[in-house]
Amino acid sequence: MTEEQIADYMSLAKSFPGIMIINMSVFCGFAMNGVSGAVAAAFGLSAPALLAIAVVTYFYASLRDNIYVIKILNGVRSVVVPIIISACLRLKKTAIHSKVSWLLVFASFILCVMTGINKLLLVAVSLILGMLIWKGKNDGTVS
Repeated sequence: MTEEQIADYMSLAKSFPGIMIINMSVFCGFAMNGVSGAVAAAFGLSAPALLAIAVVTYFYASLRDNIYVIKILNGVRSVVVPIIISACLRLKKTAIHSKVSWLLVFASFILCVMTGINKLLLVAVSLILGMLIWKGKNDGTVS
């Protein structure tokens, strides 16, 4: 594979939905050995993670009451919140452009925290509202 092909595949991998590195491995595998290469690349990249999850899932029931496992999970949980907040702050720079955007953010937050509304329903309603409010504009301004 040439450097140009790798750069092209990287651009494609970034534009497709899903995990970018798996997309990249599928493109490279396909370029090297067709469909069987793409399947082998995807499997080879994802199999270790799937195996690790399967092992953890298998043993979790017997280990969930172990004091060390509880301490580890508490440590992991405490790191998840700052990671989510960090991702939200990065998204804020590109996703929230107007007062209407901020209104939707706060309304969604209040609905999430104060009610038992289904989060998927909230996303669907927000999607429809976004389409109605911005009518295809991509600059974030209200029409």
